[in-house]
Amino acid sequence: MRLKGRGRLKAALAVLVAGATMAAPAAAHAEYVNGRTFLPGVPSSERVVRDGKAKTLLITETEITRINGNGTIDEAFGKAGTVKRLNSAVSVLGSGKILVLSPGNPGHSEPTLTRLLANGQADPSFGTGGTITLALGKRFNTATAMTVTGEGRITIAGQTGEAFNYRFGTIVGADVILRLRSNGTLDPDFGNGGRLNFGEVGQGGYYGYYSYYGFSIAIGNLVPGANGNLIAQTEEGNKLLKVSAAGKVDGNFGKRGVATVPKLPGGAVVEPVRGPVVLPSGKMIVVGSFDAAAHNKPARFKVAAMRLNAEGRIDRNYGVQGFETYGNEGDLFAAGAIEGRERGVVIETTERVPVGAKAQHLGALSLKAGGALDPAFGEEGRLTVPFNGNIQGNGLVRQPESRVLLVGYRSAEKVANEGTVLARVPLFAAG
Repeated sequence: MRLKGRGRLKAALAVLVAGATMAAPAAAHAEYVNGRTFLPGVPSSERVVRDGKAKTLLITETEITRINGNGTIDEAFGKAGTVKRLNSAVSVLGSGKILVLSPGNPGHSEPTLTRLLANGQADPSFGTGGTITLALGKRFNTATAMTVTGEGRITIAGQTGEAFNYRFGTIVGADVILRLRSNGTLDPDFGNGGRLNFGEVGQGGYYGYYSYYGFSIAIGNLVPGANGNLIAQTEEGNKLLKVSAAGKVDGNFGKRGVATVPKLPGGAVVEPVRGPVVLPSGKMIVVGSFDAAAHNKPARFKVAAMRLNAEGRIDRNYGVQGFETYGNEGDLFAAGAIEGRERGVVIETTERVPVGAKAQHLGALSLKAGGALDPAFGEEGRLTVPFNGNIQGNGLVRQPESRVLLVGYRSAEKVANEGTVLARVPLFAAG
C-alpha cells in the first residue's frame, strides 16, 4: 500500500480549484432551506457514513463531524460536533456506537481500533480505554478498510510485511483480512483463526502485482456481499476480490477470486471506479467516469455504469451488453453510488458546463434496475442542485422517508466562503 506523509493514507478525494463565490446563509449553520444548506469551515469529506436513521458522519483523514437530520452540526457530538482522530475507516454499529480504524505508521506505530460512544467519547468497556491494538503479524503493518456485518462482526483489511519500500512508500508483504467479534477478539470461524493472508511475496505473488513493484494490491474498501460473502476492492477501485463467509477466497469469482472492472466497448477506461453496490442477488453495480472524446482534445467526460454477475463477469442483461453511459452538454463525473429503489442505483455527480469550464455543480442520476434513467427522479432521472460556486461531490447516503443526502465541498477565492454543502433530495416524486 502506498502511504503519503507520516501515516497518512490518502490524499483528499476532491481536487479543489478556485471558482465563483456565493454569499453564506444568514445563520452560519442554518437548517435546510429548499433542501440545501452550507456549512462554512467544515472540511472536504473523503467518506460519508450514515449514523442511525437520519444523522450523517462527514469524515476526513483526521476528523469526524456529525450532522443532524435537519442539516445542522450536532454540537453534542465530540467537541462542538467533531471528533479529531486519524482514521482510514469509520463504521456505525446498531447501538449507535462508532468504530474508528486508525491506520498506524508502518514500522513506528501499530494500527488500532477504537470504539466511541454515541456522543463521540471513547467507550471504556472496549479494549483499553476504548482502543485495541491490531496484531497484523509482522514488522510493518497498516490497516486500510473496515466493514461491520449485521451480527456485529467486524472485518478489517490491511497489509503486513517484514520490509518497507521507502521509494514507493509501500509495504513489501501480504494482504491480510481480519474478522473480529463485537468485543474485538479474533473470530475463530473466519479464515485461519480469524485471519486470511494472501499474496505473500515469495509464493508466486498475487497475479503479478508483486513481481515487479514488490507490494500488495492495497485493499481500500470492504463491502458486505450476499449470503455472508465479502467484497474487497482495491484502492484504485478497478479490481474486486470475493471472500466467503468462512474466510476463503472464492476461486469461482472472476479469475481465481479476482474480478477486473472491464473497459467499455471501444476501449475507454472507467476511473476512478465507485461502488460496488451489491444487490441481494449477489450482482454488483459499479460506476465511474471516462473520456468520451477518445483522447481527442478537448476531453469530454461522461459517467458509465456496469453490472457484474455474482461470478464477477459482465452481466449482458444490463443496459447495452452490460453497460450504460450518461452525459450532458458538458463534463459529468461520478462522485459516489448507493442502492436506489427497486434494485437500481443513485449516482452523485459533479458537472461542468460547458466542457472544460472551471465552475462545477453538484448533481445526481437515478437508474432503474436495468440501467435506464428513472423518470420518477428529478427531471427524467437527472437532478442538478442549484448551488452557486465551484462544487465538488464527496459522497451520498440514504435517509429516512425515501430521501438521499448529497454531500459536496465548495472552494472559493475567499476562505470564508469555503465549506461543505448538503442537499437533501427525494428519491422519487410524491404520488
